[in-house]
Amino acid sequence: FLRPLGLMATPLIQATLTKRGGSFKSWKRRWFVLYDNGDLSYYASAKSKEPIHTINPIITVLTAEAIQEPVAWPHTNREHCFGVETEGRTFFVCADTLHEAFRWTASLANSVIKHGKEEGIQVACQTLLTCCTRTTADNLSQLHGVGVLASLEQLQAWASGDLKQTARRTLDQIRALLQLPPAVDSAAAAAA
Repeated sequence: FLRPLGLMATPLIQATLTKRGGSFKSWKRRWFVLYDNGDLSYYASAKSKEPIHTINPIITVLTAEAIQEPVAWPHTNREHCFGVETEGRTFFVCADTLHEAFRWTASLANSVIKHGKEEGIQVACQTLLTCCTRTTADNLSQLHGVGVLASLEQLQAWASGDLKQTARRTLDQIRALLQLPPAVDSAAAAAA
């Protein structure tokens, strides 16, 4: 994969995924790259130097069931799909395998947790939990690799109110699914 000149962001995850078109609703294979600055770009192929489009900001990532466009999924026989919501559009994307779909959903949710706004972070946390409860132990082990636990711990440390509670609840539930001990609340530990 060749990164466009001048682009200083580092790729976090990259693969060929299938994306539904915006105007014509046809499905095409595209090379997707999620960068550490929160940009999600897609290219005609892995050899392309310039992206067809860069999606930023990403508002949140959605499971197929959460997408509010009723005609989006029922008329396709596609599996392993998710949505990438922006201010103007929801991009419908499908992976080849459940494992790959989980990896992308977790990575995108992690990016939203790091770079997003409160409303999108709340939805990303819910998406992450939904995906975690439906996946395999092998897929769950990917959460360490994409940094989800660290991002949730950081979010919990700086957030307040509902967002702090969402981060704590999401972190606790994911830690339970991974069979890890509960996180220690550093503020509560310091007060004790």
